[in-house]
Amino acid sequence: MEKPLRIAYLVFAHKNPLQFGRLLKRLYYPECMFYVHVDAKAPLTGFWSAASQVPANAIQWLPKRKTVSWGNFSLSEAYLRGFEAILKQRHQPDFIITISGQDYPIVPNDVLQNWLSEHIDETILDHALVTEDSPHILERVEQYYLSIKPHRTIIYPHPAPTDFRKKLFNSVLRFSDLFSLPRKLPMQHQLYFGSNWFQLKPLTARYLVDFAKANPSYVNFARTTFVPEEFFFQTILLNAPDKIRNTIYNHRMTFMQWDRGPDSYFTPISVSELPDMVNSDKFFARKFDEACDSEVLDALDQHLITTVPSL
Repeated sequence: MEKPLRIAYLVFAHKNPLQFGRLLKRLYYPECMFYVHVDAKAPLTGFWSAASQVPANAIQWLPKRKTVSWGNFSLSEAYLRGFEAILKQRHQPDFIITISGQDYPIVPNDVLQNWLSEHIDETILDHALVTEDSPHILERVEQYYLSIKPHRTIIYPHPAPTDFRKKLFNSVLRFSDLFSLPRKLPMQHQLYFGSNWFQLKPLTARYLVDFAKANPSYVNFARTTFVPEEFFFQTILLNAPDKIRNTIYNHRMTFMQWDRGPDSYFTPISVSELPDMVNSDKFFARKFDEACDSEVLDALDQHLITTVPSL
């Protein structure tokens, strides 16, 4: 590799400022840039302080922060705003990498750089076509998920309206005639699903931003679905023209809940999982939580220091 790639990290943080600062320090090299979205529910002060571990000119704090609630469109909207901020820069990156403040690299920077150099013209996006054999994904778009306040959602039609309130909501929404059934995507697109932690080429990010602006019906459809960030981007890109679709490499670079036992899905990664992570052929891992287990990050740092890069 003649010179380092320019990577724009689009980072979504909402807790543990010190862990966030540790992540930036581990990822930093002079040619990279961090575009940081801090959830509007979290005060910025701690994150500003923690970010002092890297040069100030390597960070752009995204304005108009969103209050991000799990399961609704708020995270996807924050993604689009982040892409727009990156695309406005005079010098475009080679890759845009989306990560959260609870991610951490599990390979040295040199290894990541070398691998990306071998895929320099590709967007790295894992995806799978959603079929009738994927009911747990189909129900996310075939039903309406109507957010009434953070962490409270009305599902229509509810699959099992056993109590009075659910039956009432179902009846009122049915008679309102506002939510047509059966529900379908607003364009003749096939539905695709995958992880929302991916590595984009700027051309691909531009296509996503432009598509969302040109197709408000698709955006509005996604606003009343469940966890849209796991199909919103894949569905756009895998139904795109050949010049976009043919540059997509179906691969996942992050060790995450799908690589762990079902009993571990919703618990932070612990030091006992270190062997699985470093032998996974992935480049990042998630979710870490220093408040639960800081030993695993210490062990990872030691691993990264002693690992000989694959050149």
